[in-house]
Amino acid sequence: MATWHQSRNAAGQAALYRAPESGYKVVTDPRGEFASAIEFARKREALAFIKRTGAGFLIAAAPKPRAYMGCNINPAGRNSWGGRWESYVGGRFIAADTLAGIKAMIREALAGESGA
Repeated sequence: MATWHQSRNAAGQAALYRAPESGYKVVTDPRGEFASAIEFARKREALAFIKRTGAGFLIAAAPKPRAYMGCNINPAGRNSWGGRWESYVGGRFIAADTLAGIKAMIREALAGESGA
């Protein structure tokens, strides 16, 4: 548990638990002591730190969205059909199971909008 002063700082707590830009973060939050975070470039280093100290939990970097023809392509969340990619094109969501598939769907949607 974070100290009283840390727990009163909502922005600081949010930053502590925010996913890193790249790599992995280990957050330790012992009861009555300072909460802290350490970033690692490799997952095995982070897991070795957790094993060595016996405390903390792992936060992985958030996946970065990709862009294609001016449209963002995002990794899909959990879904029932197993799709891996999604995008918002022309007022509707589209999804596909491969990156090549979502790019083809974006090309088709944009071609349909322009009337080509």
